[in-house]
Amino acid sequence: MRSPNVAAVGLPAGDASTTTPGAPGAAAIDPLGRVEPQFLAATPEAAQPPAEPAVAAGSADYAVVGTGQATYRRDVGPGFCLFNGVPSNVVVQVVNVDNGRSVECRSRPRDDEGVPPDELVLSQEAYMQLADLTDAPVPVELRQ
Repeated sequence: MRSPNVAAVGLPAGDASTTTPGAPGAAAIDPLGRVEPQFLAATPEAAQPPAEPAVAAGSADYAVVGTGQATYRRDVGPGFCLFNGVPSNVVVQVVNVDNGRSVECRSRPRDDEGVPPDELVLSQEAYMQLADLTDAPVPVELRQ
């Protein structure tokens, strides 16, 4: 029986049966090598809870007295806004939450029936200071 042609760099030429892995008398070669098992050990730092984060508490020069959705109508007089969430004849600053623009107006109660309770109605000119007319309604905060 003839031996297969086997070539390996660095091995002496000889009988193929003595250099073939798995042959009787040949040492088994692990191509990945032998590595002892490794285990993760808990460190003392990992057992401690994390420190409380620092929180900065600020203060504002205003109070939010209401939130709602702003829209406009032509019959609202300049400088006024219709909203049932604040007392009548109170000057409030209406702030568009989406872009930060604001306008001041004097509140008047709404006498319309079936209107949403959080709807604020401005004049068209005042609304244009908050947003584009096509964006109506926009989310707003009422501040004092």
